[in-house]
Amino acid sequence: MMDRLKMGMPGVSNELDNPTYETTTVIQKLE
Repeated sequence: MMDRLKMGMPGVSNELDNPTYETTTVIQKLE
């Protein structure tokens, strides 16, 4: 399943592999 996500939607896989990126973005928006 994860392999299919990485091959079909690299953008989504990047967010799944690096949750800290999305978290950092949310924190910046809150600030």
